[in-house]
Amino acid sequence: MMHRFSGLSRLFFFFCAFSGLFFSHEPVAAEDGIPQMPFTKGVNLSSWFEVSSAGQILVNRHGPEDFAALKALGIEVVRLPINLHPMTSGAPDFTIDPLLFEFLDSAIDRAEAAGLYIIIDNHTFNPSIPTEPAVEETLHKVWTQIALRYRDRSDRVLYEILNEPHGISPKKWAAIQGRVIETIRAVDERHWIVVGGANFNSYHELDRLPKYADDKLLYTFHFYDPFIFTHQGASWTDPPLTPLAAVPFPPGVSPMPKVPQELRSTWVAGSLKNYSRDGSPEQVTKAIDIAWKFAKKRKVPVFCGEFGVYVPNSLQGDRARWYALVGEHLEKRGFSWALWDSFGSFGMFTPGAGTRFESDLDTDVTDALGLNTPVQVSRTSKPLSGPVVLFDDYPADRIRYSGYVSTDGIISLYERDRARGTYAIRMANLDRYNHLGLIFPAAQDMTALVRDGYAVTLYARTTAKDVRFDIRFVNPDAGPDDMPWRMSATIDSAMLPPDGEWHRIRIPLSAMHTTGAWKDAWFPDAGNSFDWSRVARFEIVPEHHDFNGMEFLFDDIVIEK
Repeated sequence: MMHRFSGLSRLFFFFCAFSGLFFSHEPVAAEDGIPQMPFTKGVNLSSWFEVSSAGQILVNRHGPEDFAALKALGIEVVRLPINLHPMTSGAPDFTIDPLLFEFLDSAIDRAEAAGLYIIIDNHTFNPSIPTEPAVEETLHKVWTQIALRYRDRSDRVLYEILNEPHGISPKKWAAIQGRVIETIRAVDERHWIVVGGANFNSYHELDRLPKYADDKLLYTFHFYDPFIFTHQGASWTDPPLTPLAAVPFPPGVSPMPKVPQELRSTWVAGSLKNYSRDGSPEQVTKAIDIAWKFAKKRKVPVFCGEFGVYVPNSLQGDRARWYALVGEHLEKRGFSWALWDSFGSFGMFTPGAGTRFESDLDTDVTDALGLNTPVQVSRTSKPLSGPVVLFDDYPADRIRYSGYVSTDGIISLYERDRARGTYAIRMANLDRYNHLGLIFPAAQDMTALVRDGYAVTLYARTTAKDVRFDIRFVNPDAGPDDMPWRMSATIDSAMLPPDGEWHRIRIPLSAMHTTGAWKDAWFPDAGNSFDWSRVARFEIVPEHHDFNGMEFLFDDIVIEK
């Protein structure tokens, strides 16, 4: 298929031709008899099931239309990271929350309907907490349940035992992984299992894995070389790379940045000094070839389960060059791959633009990866027309959850104790300023709704006395010039009696009032600062006092007349 190339893409291919690194995306036969999976290109659907409980999964965040759009883009497999272990009953049984299975069934249904493969990825992962040998007990329990549930599903379903084990000896991890394979096979001999080495699924660890006695194993590694390029700006590294920006790829395509003052006494200074050598395209492909040598020797299929570049501090053209090099070389070596990620901060959408395939794709990245980039159309912003459903059994399609909850607090989006339908929202034991947030896929223009007399309506229920809390709409805060001004209304016991009964509350949009903004500090409202044409999210928040010892239920949140 012929792809449409932007100006940055044309510059990229000029650079590649000049340097002798032109990257073709024509299909390449597998080398040296490495077995091939029935898929090549994939993405990670990050942040969807990576929440603290099944009750916080926004099941409609990625509906059938997203899966169909990924398929049309040329994606063949989706990897679904799941924060699995917290979604169980804990020791000793580690019974998986039935709600998680309900939503996972739905995700698998959508993948299969779109003709995609789907990897159930046990993404119980914290980079700062080592993987303990005691994790083996949990793995046996959860994988027995998963394998029993999905053993009769199609061959498009794969299992991934554990994402990025680290801080554990490679030998010990390899033994644990082998025993978990046997546990799965005791109930499911059909489905492929994704296995990987220690040290964050390092390609260096593949060859240290034993030759497991199983012929349906897909060996995985993750790839983020050179790290100071792919993770510049990241806050979760050690040390944080937040001040690092504009590291180019490849070296020499633009000037190197100076070492930030706060990083001068760290490993970052040495990495930047040696970057012209360690960050070269030759070094990148040489690193991938470590996994290739393993695949040739073992005659096993290999999958790069994650690779990507953190968007905020990297330059778009550099990202495209890196993706083209890495994606082409993975395919040349006969490896399948999954981009980290699709809709997130490493993603393939233009930062701040939204997540619509027809208007918001970062076409330099999708073209570089050889995907079927659709012709992009200009996003037209027009005022919303009502009614607008925010929550009705489930959060509305494409809405994301952004809640903040303290240690003992509870926010559940799927409580069976409801006013109508199937589910309601539960908020309990929250500290002051904890909140539930529902984020729109892009800023929404609600001016017509205000003009035409629309109101926020919701059902609510509590037995708590003398309460006051706010509902509010918030402007965007993603850009340096954005200010998250709030348009609020306070609900008190006069509106929500503490009688344990469901009450319908109606608040006209025109009756709400501006209450300032928080962006690293408090900014009081000096007038009509809130912009109804740029509404980013809706929140319910204990703004005035704690909810400790209090419980609230909410249902059917709608903007209507």
